[in-house]
Amino acid sequence: MVALTVAGPGAAIVAGVDQNVLIIIADDLGVDVLEIYGEGSTFPCTTEIDMLRQEGILFRNAWSDPVGSPTRATIQTGRYGLRTGVTALVTPQEDNGLPLSETIIPEVLDLQENAHLGYSHAAIGKWHLTTPSQGTPPGGYDGPNLSGYQYFAGLVFGHMDFSSYCDWKRTEGVKGELPVSATEFGYATTVNVDDAITWITTQKTNGDPWFLYLAFNAPHKPFHAPLNSLLCEDGVAEDCNPEPALHCPTASDPSCLDLFQDMVEAMDTEIGNLFLEMRNLGVYDDTNIILLSDNGTAGSVTQSPFDPNHGKPTLYEGGVNVPLIISGPRVDSVLENTESGVLVNTTDLYATALEMMGVTAPSGIVLDSVSLVPVLENTTFVPRPFAYAEIEHSMPINSGKTIRNADGYKLIRFGDGTEEFYNLILDEFETRNLLPVDPGSDDEVNYCKLTNHLDHLIASAACEGDVNGDGTVNPFDLGYVVARFGCPVATCDLACDAADADGDGDVDAEDTAYVLARLGTCP
Repeated sequence: MVALTVAGPGAAIVAGVDQNVLIIIADDLGVDVLEIYGEGSTFPCTTEIDMLRQEGILFRNAWSDPVGSPTRATIQTGRYGLRTGVTALVTPQEDNGLPLSETIIPEVLDLQENAHLGYSHAAIGKWHLTTPSQGTPPGGYDGPNLSGYQYFAGLVFGHMDFSSYCDWKRTEGVKGELPVSATEFGYATTVNVDDAITWITTQKTNGDPWFLYLAFNAPHKPFHAPLNSLLCEDGVAEDCNPEPALHCPTASDPSCLDLFQDMVEAMDTEIGNLFLEMRNLGVYDDTNIILLSDNGTAGSVTQSPFDPNHGKPTLYEGGVNVPLIISGPRVDSVLENTESGVLVNTTDLYATALEMMGVTAPSGIVLDSVSLVPVLENTTFVPRPFAYAEIEHSMPINSGKTIRNADGYKLIRFGDGTEEFYNLILDEFETRNLLPVDPGSDDEVNYCKLTNHLDHLIASAACEGDVNGDGTVNPFDLGYVVARFGCPVATCDLACDAADADGDGDVDAEDTAYVLARLGTCP
């Protein structure tokens, strides 16, 4: 079925008292980079991330979108880009930022029914979700605060300056006040952690539980050597490394990979510094930590056996399969240092974070989010039937949508209408397109199931319940469903698939109920 959750009144869930939630996002860090995933060839030193994995659960089948802004929007809203409109990199030229009308995590925390929980919230680091036109003139730098965060410190627009991680515009803003922006000469990764430590210390002093969204710029290009003191081997501390940054559009310069891995090591070191201060403050053991990347590794630093042409920003596994580790008090101790193969979308972190904080989800919002808390607590879990990702690009061949199921089958539908179909269990690097499928084969059954799921998902964004495609939900849709009761879904019979209104694989009375509940919509 389509993984939609419509939150209703009374949707509060039980959570630990005063548990904090920390989401940490790396930028362009694919599964090939981390040794704990065992899928690359050479690895940077990541002592702290490795330790986090030992304390928590590693998720092997987590999907993001192929580029950063859409992924960040899914985390904040619990909704796919086809609903929010964020399906590409957010740029001032396109003016395609996350609508301020979307209800993001901090706004849920501030709802009247959740105010008694007393959560403070902040976003620190890279934002890349709003455009200047969405903010207050001049500059529009208050986008993170207007979106809902009480406090923001970091880079509002795009990625790090094209020349340096030590010469960039840092913005600091408090909700309801005009932000202050100034050139920052500190190494961005270090500044992000320093800001996080300062903010967490304040919350500890105030006695507030908190939610922190910490998004690193690293290891996104430009590839700029960090301080020697941040590398695993001892070095001499410097104010900021004076060596020029490299952009590395291709993989031709071996220095690119060296710098990239150094930046990963520096980020890992600073994560360790953050965790140390959290322990000193006595908040580490009360904090649920979610660590992931916004998309896969850029092709210029992708290593064998991964294909550089299948990394960011593509819909192949190298672009959308990302690291995800969750640790903290919500993880059952028997599951520490284990891994899970359940399908995960980055949309799921919305519901997961809310459940961790015992928060009531807002009513009337269509969500694409499945909480992972039951997985963490080793209780009954209804997994999502598919994972989904999407990207829009000026060139149709680089645009498209992709969907996979738990059996390892994956369908890619490009913007020009062409398709590719893979069995990831047998072909993890997507080298053999299974189309056209053999009639009557397992490949055909799974292809049709995924086609059905994808078509339903796309239709649900346009008009849920409009099974006959006439643009409105009316009695004709009911007749369309009833006339096809019991017909074989997922056999590439498009009429049957369309009649399966709720997408559960059967045409039955539940589909008529689904249509009835939406009669008169989408006029």
